[in-house]
Amino acid sequence: METITKMALAWLLTYAIHSTVLLSAAWLVSRFTRLSIHTVDFIWKVALIGGLVTSSVQLALDVRPSGSFALQSVSSVVSDPSIEAVNSDIGHPAAAIDDHATSVSDGPATPGSAITPSSDLVAPSVAANAEDVSAPFISRVMIERFLVIGWAFIALMLALTYTARRLMLVGRLANRQHITDGALPAMLDALCRTVGFRSHVALTSVNTISSPVALGLREICVPEAALTELTTDEQRGLLAHELAHLARRDPVWLDMASIMERVFFFQPLNRLARREIQRNAEFLCDDWAAERTGNGLPLAHCLARVAEWIEASPLGVPVAGMAEQRSLLVTRIARLIEGKRTGSPLSRALTIGAGTVMLATVVAAAPAVRTSNALIQSSAETPLLGNPVSENRLQQPVDTDGENLPTPQSGATDTSRERLEAAKAKALVNLALQENRKPADHQGKQSLVEDPAVIAALIDRLRDSDASVRRAAANALGNLESKTAVPALMAIIGDANKEVRQAVCEALGNIGDARAVPALTRALRDAVPEVRHQAIEALSEFADELDANQITPFIQDSRPAVRAKAAELLGEIGDRSAASALQNLLGDTSPEVRTAALESLCEIKAVLPAREVTALLTDGVADVRRAALEYVKEQPSLADVSLIQKMLEDSDGHVREQAVETLAELRSTEARTALRGALTSTDPVVRRRAAEALGNR
Repeated sequence: METITKMALAWLLTYAIHSTVLLSAAWLVSRFTRLSIHTVDFIWKVALIGGLVTSSVQLALDVRPSGSFALQSVSSVVSDPSIEAVNSDIGHPAAAIDDHATSVSDGPATPGSAITPSSDLVAPSVAANAEDVSAPFISRVMIERFLVIGWAFIALMLALTYTARRLMLVGRLANRQHITDGALPAMLDALCRTVGFRSHVALTSVNTISSPVALGLREICVPEAALTELTTDEQRGLLAHELAHLARRDPVWLDMASIMERVFFFQPLNRLARREIQRNAEFLCDDWAAERTGNGLPLAHCLARVAEWIEASPLGVPVAGMAEQRSLLVTRIARLIEGKRTGSPLSRALTIGAGTVMLATVVAAAPAVRTSNALIQSSAETPLLGNPVSENRLQQPVDTDGENLPTPQSGATDTSRERLEAAKAKALVNLALQENRKPADHQGKQSLVEDPAVIAALIDRLRDSDASVRRAAANALGNLESKTAVPALMAIIGDANKEVRQAVCEALGNIGDARAVPALTRALRDAVPEVRHQAIEALSEFADELDANQITPFIQDSRPAVRAKAAELLGEIGDRSAASALQNLLGDTSPEVRTAALESLCEIKAVLPAREVTALLTDGVADVRRAALEYVKEQPSLADVSLIQKMLEDSDGHVREQAVETLAELRSTEARTALRGALTSTDPVVRRRAAEALGNR
């Protein structure tokens, strides 16, 4: 118990030192430098979790930078200077015994009899010194134990309080409803496709919140007012902002930061780190949304509208919500109106390299608090002063230098035996430390082969009576990508619970086994739109195994997301026989469907009538106009240069940029003239692209 207490206290003190160094450095960098918000956000996150990593690595590898110190243990008591002084005052133990024996005995000693020193020779001083040393040691042990137990109790209470608040939030959102119809689901699916967000994102609404929030890894919950009181552009900005939170995994970071803030309550800088991470997340998500939607003004208007709704109390725990940090609303709206943007995010290689250097520097230079390895040995083998050691336990010890330590003479005093035991303890501790510094003889490799027992247990749970258990088992098998589970998953693709069916489709798509194609094709006829959507998402992994005739019927699905995915899949299959069906979708009411159909027609190189291309180039939705320009690049004979030149002044920045790229691909004199005219555009991006295109010609 004492060893565990000391180890825990040493780690906590080391964490306190390291986290203070890292978080203070993060504060200085964010306060006195002009780095981008991307960089500052990365530094705060490394500083938050870095203390956990560096303190564990430093203690595990026995790194001892300058300034490190150890908690005093039994070995330090044994080597106390006052005890050494007592031993030196006693003098040579054998001589003392011989002199004393001669003075108290007139006759020869009987062979084998023990010669015991008189208690008035050494016992009083030794006993007094033992009492002086043991009292503070016991007091230190009690203080250390109190500190560790006190920390554990307070951390547990604070963690339970946070858990209770999370449960209250869950109860507050318990009545939220899935949004499956209307423009918002199609808008969200289009955003997911644009940014390459492959996971299906659930969209829900509830009347108990005033601000949209991102929940977990794959859910966006909006207040009911967002469905009726926001314009289409404002709704798109709202969804893009919350999707950015999911893409950055901000809900996970906030949960982790909140837990660390409470478990390590003695580090007040953790609270500062959590608030800075939450603040930076809002700015970065605003910029991410403004860039993806082409303009920050709709999002600014949306923030202003949300601010008018805020009347309910906050949600009680930090969440990735659009307006949960209400003090930032004015600043955020001003940034969006002024068009301020953060710099580009760090590359993955630079991020990993910089984080590794930061943590390695702390491991090598920051002081550590250690515990003594002598504690276990001294408590088990080395008695304190005044305790004699029997002859059969005393063996010839060897020092770390290879020299034999002295053995006790027959009839030696208790003090001489104690000196010997102290030397033994020191030698054993040094040997243990040397063993800890030796490199491992072998390195174990974790097997990547799936565990048959685990797979079998999960397959068995697919038949559980509880739907949530079946859904969890299907998700787990999909995450494990177990091909063994494909037949069992196919068998329950018609489960009575829609969420189980949806999870099965997703799992089969993750596993990627072509045997699942017939079952997923049947799931396309499911009565629930979410299941159909997940089935066709999964089938997109098997484009080489599919025939266009299997997918064509589903371009008439009632759900726009399914129609769009079916159109996209027809393009991936690459069968030109689907051209007429895709052409019919160009008049679809959903811009997402029109865009997907046009992109697929471009992939299969289908030729459209010129009037239809003109209609698409003047479509009311920017994504459709941009896809039409991409199509014209592949079919230059259908290009209307004068119309494309007008699109250089389009209201959408991405369309303007695509118009320049399309003109660059057209090798006509008219296109060259249009590019020269683009050099005087009011948009600097258009001017730069035009200059590059003319230079490449």
